[in-house]
Amino acid sequence: MGVEFLWYIPNTVEPGHRGDDVAAGWADLERSTELAQIVEDHGWGGALIGTGWGRPDTFTLATALAARTTRFRPLIAIRPGYWRPAHFASAAATLDHLSAGRVLVNIVSGQDNLAAYGDAEGEQRLLALYERSEVLPLLRAPVTV
Repeated sequence: MGVEFLWYIPNTVEPGHRGDDVAAGWADLERSTELAQIVEDHGWGGALIGTGWGRPDTFTLATALAARTTRFRPLIAIRPGYWRPAHFASAAATLDHLSAGRVLVNIVSGQDNLAAYGDAEGEQRLLALYERSEVLPLLRAPVTV
């Protein structure tokens, strides 16, 4: 496997995050689509869609961008406390199928507003992170019924 480079699509509603200026149209579906198409047209593999308290939902934005592009691979940032493993696995597997295998996942371990996500400090948080990392590879495993 070769090296793949990804970009970053701002999805913040507050100005100043990484130098983004929301007053100029950031966090808008048309602008985000335009950025995803630029990423796609210039040979980048995809882009990170960041997560954080108060931001638009990363998974919803990733779904919209996957539907409006053909090769763009959304790197969906998620937080352990926000998604339960089975719910996330189902949503990610569905989007991965609908987008012909373009979904990438970034499990965020950094702090944000932990209580707002149902997250906690310490060992419980690390166990939740580990649990998600165990469930996600099962997305591509064949299912026998």
